[in-house]
Amino acid sequence: MGNFLGMLDSSTVNLALYPIARGLHIDISEVQWVVIAYMLVLTVFLPFFGKLGDIFPKNKIYSIGFTIFALGAFLNSTAPNFYLLIFYRCIEALGASIMMANGPAVIATLFKGEKRGKALGINACLVAVGGMSGPAIGGALINFFGWRTIFLPAVPLAIIGAYFSYKLVPKY
Repeated sequence: MGNFLGMLDSSTVNLALYPIARGLHIDISEVQWVVIAYMLVLTVFLPFFGKLGDIFPKNKIYSIGFTIFALGAFLNSTAPNFYLLIFYRCIEALGASIMMANGPAVIATLFKGEKRGKALGINACLVAVGGMSGPAIGGALINFFGWRTIFLPAVPLAIIGAYFSYKLVPKY
């Protein structure tokens, strides 16, 4: 679910750049930072959060990633200006980075042998589904409710992910 949410969010936001620019009264060249900041933070912190996942219990790290992601997603929907939106996207990206760095490690911990390959393949499919479904979901939300709503579906999913990852993922 963590990798799915990370891809869903990034592909949904790509569709909303023009409405965001209009809504926050900024240029299209400025609004690109909504995507750039997210991807930059997510990418830069992947090795760091992967190492943290090796040091601390996986259930706690993964659950914290979901929680930070949910907080960032909710804050994005409330951003009163461009600069706070960028800041909130960075918070969300930190959560996504934790989830994406530790998702495959959690799978490798839970599954052995042939089952591991199948589980990693399903994970890769969910990443692709997240990337493909983002524009459809985002388009409908933008059209009917405005650009701020594109962040909201991730909030309950991330909260559910935080709960179940804390309860079901082994502590080692």
